[in-house]
Amino acid sequence: MKSCVTYLICFFLLLILIGRCSNKAVNKSIENRDISMDTIPVITESQIKEITSFIENTIYRTEDYDVHPIKDYDYTPPKECYDGPIHVSIDSNEADIKVGNTYTSHHNIQSSKCYKVNDEKVARLKTDKGEIQIIINNIANKPHIRFYIKSDNLTIGLKSAISE
Repeated sequence: MKSCVTYLICFFLLLILIGRCSNKAVNKSIENRDISMDTIPVITESQIKEITSFIENTIYRTEDYDVHPIKDYDYTPPKECYDGPIHVSIDSNEADIKVGNTYTSHHNIQSSKCYKVNDEKVARLKTDKGEIQIIINNIANKPHIRFYIKSDNLTIGLKSAISE
């Protein structure tokens, strides 16, 4: 039993030694500038600029195969489910939301601003029940729409394009 414990301790010490040596080698190659700029990820902040409104009185919808998470914060921990396409119907200062067969809601739009974030156009609509973000980007020269909706203690969508 003693020899088994000894071998395990030696094995873990060897792993620690290998990890430290490889870390030193990476640091040394960075100091000697052996690593090119292609191997170092470049992180840039997203460029956000306000643009004129592109929102029309129409129905914005995701593709039928798009599935969006719906987080319900009425529960602890938040309950999460997934449902089908999202339809947001805009008519003057009103927006009707339908998410698959799970959620429908009527919103009164209080204010709206449109932005260009990198290559995406984002409409941010403040409503009486929360916020709707309509995010449009071009994939293979076709517009692709996604949504981020905060309403009635729910969050619908993957991530917001613009946060406060």
